[in-house]
Amino acid sequence: MVGITLSPEQIRRAPAEVRRWLQGEIAASLGVDLEPTAGSELSNLATCSMEEAGAIYDRIRVAPRTANVFFELGRGGEFVTPEGLVAHRLVDMMRHAGLQTMEQLFAALQTINQAARELSGDPDVSLSVIDRRGYGYVPVDTQRSIAALWEQLVSRPDGSRAASASTDDERRAAAFPSLHGALPPEAAHMAGFGR
Repeated sequence: MVGITLSPEQIRRAPAEVRRWLQGEIAASLGVDLEPTAGSELSNLATCSMEEAGAIYDRIRVAPRTANVFFELGRGGEFVTPEGLVAHRLVDMMRHAGLQTMEQLFAALQTINQAARELSGDPDVSLSVIDRRGYGYVPVDTQRSIAALWEQLVSRPDGSRAASASTDDERRAAAFPSLHGALPPEAAHMAGFGR
């Protein structure tokens, strides 16, 4: 057996795939399950398109820190679960969004989820979930949609989005035809939960 010692700084500087491998090895040696969260919470987790992400952004853009948290969901994350969920470290999200406390982060995530609920008309839908280990999860397609929206915003000189429907009702009908349940039914985390 060969042992190796790495400093926290060496681990932080390691490529993402090495950090993920180390995380998996440490978790396996400790008998920790890397599953994101309880299936009951995941059953209401929905994906969103770029148009749907834009509609949510339109609702939350008046709160810059909440908008920052929203765009944090568009980052690549630490790893992707076998179920297709991008995992984000909550402490990194908090730091990148310029927040001081986890309570501020949780409030921003709740505001984002509430905007999705209002636009979709589904009081149970969520765009993200968090777990006790300090990770927030978002479906890969949602992460990609938010990232694409960010790219669209930063590519325009005035930072505006493309023209969209003028009323909330028109936006809701155009942007959220099927938000709830948009994850593929064959996703492993959806099997056997509430169906």
